[in-house]
Amino acid sequence: MNPRPEAPMAGLDEAREAKAALRRELDGCDGVGGIGIAPDSAESPPTAYVVRVLVTDESAAARVPDEVHGVHVRVVLTGTIEAQ
Repeated sequence: MNPRPEAPMAGLDEAREAKAALRRELDGCDGVGGIGIAPDSAESPPTAYVVRVLVTDESAAARVPDEVHGVHVRVVLTGTIEAQ
């Protein structure tokens, strides 16, 4: 969804700091369903991480930055999530 500019690969500590900053930035934004950390590749064990943001629609996705503190942000369009 978001184009990924070149940036250094982020370790787990950097991703945690970026997640906390992004959570503060997006707090209360409609359409944001969750914020987490995910491996940046299929390597095992992971060597780089991204912040993953779950959004319900394109307008929410447009408010999410491509990166935070040098850490890539990956947006996942989920639609509405409801408890079963």
